[in-house]
Amino acid sequence: MSRASDLTDIEFAENASTVAQENFALLMQRAYFLEPTDGAAAGPPASGTWSLDELYVDTARVVWRCTAAGTPGQWTRAFDPASAAIQMGGGSLTIQELAGLVLNGGGGAAGANPTAMVGLSAVNGSAGTFLRSDGAPALDQAISPTWSGYHSFSGGLGAAPVGGVINLTGDNTILTTTGRSLIRLSSDSGTATSRTFTLGAGSAQGQVLVLEWTGTNAGELLNNTGTAAARINGDWRPAQYDSLTLVYNGADWIELSRRSKVGFLGLSNNFYPLFNSTAPGSLINGNISELNNATSLGTSFDNALLALRGIVLGETVVNLLGDNTTISTSAARLKLSSDSGTASSRTFTLASGPSGASGKNNGWTILLQWTGANAGEMLSTASNVVLSADWRPADGDMLSLIWDTTTGKYHEQWRYPMAASATGSNPTAQVGLTAVNGSSGSFMRSDAAPPLAPELAAPGKLFNHWNLR
Repeated sequence: MSRASDLTDIEFAENASTVAQENFALLMQRAYFLEPTDGAAAGPPASGTWSLDELYVDTARVVWRCTAAGTPGQWTRAFDPASAAIQMGGGSLTIQELAGLVLNGGGGAAGANPTAMVGLSAVNGSAGTFLRSDGAPALDQAISPTWSGYHSFSGGLGAAPVGGVINLTGDNTILTTTGRSLIRLSSDSGTATSRTFTLGAGSAQGQVLVLEWTGTNAGELLNNTGTAAARINGDWRPAQYDSLTLVYNGADWIELSRRSKVGFLGLSNNFYPLFNSTAPGSLINGNISELNNATSLGTSFDNALLALRGIVLGETVVNLLGDNTTISTSAARLKLSSDSGTASSRTFTLASGPSGASGKNNGWTILLQWTGANAGEMLSTASNVVLSADWRPADGDMLSLIWDTTTGKYHEQWRYPMAASATGSNPTAQVGLTAVNGSSGSFMRSDAAPPLAPELAAPGKLFNHWNLR
C-alpha cells in the first residue's frame, strides 16, 4: 500500500457530513481491498521515517495515522475494522455514529441531565458529560438578587407572609419585616401600653407591609420609634380585624392607609364611627354633622351622612307638595320630585349654609337631581343662590352647587343637560328687507334655507329698478 496522508480533519470542517463520508469511504477501501503496507507487522510501524498524517495499514488491516513526524514517529489508531471505529482527534466515530453524524469528541463523552442551578454567580463544572441541547438547568429559588432594571410581572407579585399569627407576650417587641408583606398580630394582654411593638428594617426601598390585628386583646405600634421608625399619624392601637398599610422608604416605614373594622371609616389616622350602641344614627366627632335623620342605623350605611372637611356624603329624597319650599342641605345629594305639573307652583329654595354644620363649611358641595315626571323650579332670584338662569328641570336633570362662606351663597358649578334639547324644524320665516325675530325653541337644519320674500321694495318706492345687461 502506498503511503497517503489525505484524510481530512472533521473536527473543524465546515461541512462535517461530507468530510466524514469521504474519510470513511477512503478508510474502508484501504482496510478491506488493499494489502497491508509493505513490510507491515502487527501494530504501528517500528522503523522508518514518516511524515505527519501519513497512514499505515498493519497485518490486521488496522489503519494507523502519524501524529508526529519522525523515525518511526508517533502513531494513533485511525480505523479498526474489528470495532468499525474511526479515530478522530482524541475521540472515536463508529460506523453507526457516522451514519447519524453523532460525534463523540474528547474521549467519547456522554449526554447527561443538568445538576447545577442558575444563580447569581457562575458554577464551574468538572463532569465529563455534556448537557443535551433540549435540556436546561433549573433556577435557584433561594437567590436574593438586587435588580437594577425595571421588571414587569403580569401574574402579580407578592412577598412571603410570616407564618401564622405573632402573639405579643411582652412589651417593646421588635418585629422582623424582612421579606414579608403581611404580619398578623395578637396579644395576651388587654392593655395596649403593655404590649407595645416596633418594626425592624425592611428588605428594600419600596417594600409594602400590611399589619393585621387578629386578636381581641390589645397592642400598640409606637409612632416614630424603633430600628426603622414607623412614621404614622399617631400611635396605632388596633381592634380586632383592623389593619395598617405601610411602605419602606429605605430608612423608615411610612403609613399609606389604615382600616378599621365595620362601623368605622378610616382615612389615615382619622377614624369616624358611623354609629355606636348608645346613639345609633349619629356621628361622634366635633366637626361632623348629624346623620340624615336616621333613627336606627345598625350595621347598615344606608342614608348615612358623613361631613368631612366640607365634603358631605349622604342622600335626601324630597317631594315638593307646596310652593316656596325651603330644603335642608344636610345631605350631599338631593333627589327632588313634585306632585304638580306646573313648575311655577312648586318653586323651592335651599337653606342657607350646610344644615347642622358648625360655621357653614366653605366648599360644601351638593348635587340636586330631579327624579319626578312632574315639574318644579328653583328661582335664580333667591337671595342665597347664584344661578345662570332659573332651573326648571325635567326627569334626570342635575344641578351642582357649592357653598361660599365669603358671599354666603350657593354658586352654580354646572347643570345637566347644559340646555334644553332642541329639535330640527323647517324654516317658516322669509328673508326680506328687515330682520325677523324668532321665539321658537327649534332650530333650522344646516341643509335648509328660508325663502326670499316675493315682494321686495325699498321704503318709499313702488317698484325695484334692475339694470340688466
